[in-house]
Amino acid sequence: MNVMRGANLLLYVSGIILFMVSIWHHNNPENFWITFAFYASEAALVGSVADWFAVEALFKKPWGLNIPHTELIHRDREKFIKRTANIIQNELIQISDIKGSLRELDFTMMALKFLNDPKWRATSISYLCSLIVDAGKEVDLKPFAQVISDELRGKLQGEKLAPLVGALAKEAVEDGIISSMVNSILEELIKDPDWEKKIYKLLNQVLGQKNIFFDVKDLASSLTPEWISFLDDLRKEESSIRQLLDVRIKNNVENLNSTQQWRTSIECWKKDVLTNVEFVHFIKDCLDQARESLVISLKDKKEVDTIIGLWLGERLEIFSQNLNANQKKRDIYNKNIRVAIGSFIKEERSLIGEVVTNALSSKSKEDMNAFVMGIAGEDLAWIRRNGTIVGAVVGVVVYLTGYFLIDPFLGPSVRFWFGVDF
Repeated sequence: MNVMRGANLLLYVSGIILFMVSIWHHNNPENFWITFAFYASEAALVGSVADWFAVEALFKKPWGLNIPHTELIHRDREKFIKRTANIIQNELIQISDIKGSLRELDFTMMALKFLNDPKWRATSISYLCSLIVDAGKEVDLKPFAQVISDELRGKLQGEKLAPLVGALAKEAVEDGIISSMVNSILEELIKDPDWEKKIYKLLNQVLGQKNIFFDVKDLASSLTPEWISFLDDLRKEESSIRQLLDVRIKNNVENLNSTQQWRTSIECWKKDVLTNVEFVHFIKDCLDQARESLVISLKDKKEVDTIIGLWLGERLEIFSQNLNANQKKRDIYNKNIRVAIGSFIKEERSLIGEVVTNALSSKSKEDMNAFVMGIAGEDLAWIRRNGTIVGAVVGVVVYLTGYFLIDPFLGPSVRFWFGVDF
């Protein structure tokens, strides 16, 4: 214990001085100053040893002996911890003092200073983004998918789907989407390598395998190139058949909404879809993919550069500006924060004691001794130093009292009156 180094040195010096003075006093017992020094050093050593023992007994067994009422901190560990926690919880922390301190704090200005610092704002956004993403990973998206599914069903049941489909089809024709779809279908048909087999099968069904006029297989082989050439011509916009096809498609699309049968079919199809198709799993899969894409995007760039980060940055900027311009709102926030903190401390005050108790209970014997020494070590060292000094002063007082009062006055008086040698 380094704080005890001075006190230990004083103890050793007292012992050395007493040893030297004792030799001089033995050879010169009548010398006033040597006797004076002998009494002072003797009492100083007694006081130093006594206070060393008292302080040492707090932490360990002096000289390793099992002396009663020693090693007090370890033996009364539970009492010490409980009392320390109680002092901190109930005596040091007063609700009235805390409320007084809270009144002096402007929490909103502290928050504004924090938010207006670019470094801290970026840190806040980064932390909030990570918090949102981490929370999102743990959230079951099925309930959200169910809500979206129910909302979608409700909207679709109340909407006439035929006009919407008709408008979409008309727009698709005007934008060339239908034409592109037809071309894509034709390209896939042309690439089909099994046309000869399919034509052969069709001819067999129509003409029969045993035809006396021509060979079905040869007929299929000759018709296949012609069919492919026809499909290829159908892709070309200048082809008369393709132009006729485009006109028929356009006319049919324009007349969709005026065709009762088509409108009825669309509504029946919608009803069948809403009845039999399960949207929840599809929507959940979409939400899962969106969440996964968000997580991947956060890994590829800084949080502040993501959609969430940019949105949070905008929200924080707006909040900061509104709060800075509205003193009334700041006063309300400050009041609510003070009330919340005060209520928490008042209701959960026991948590302070529990934290202190758990922290001290986790310490070993050596750690506990070091903890106490860290708090009161310097004061305990001064107790030992003062014991040496006070012991020396008391020794001097005892010697001077005997030399100047008892020996010349009280001693003779006692012998005279009582016949006793004092």
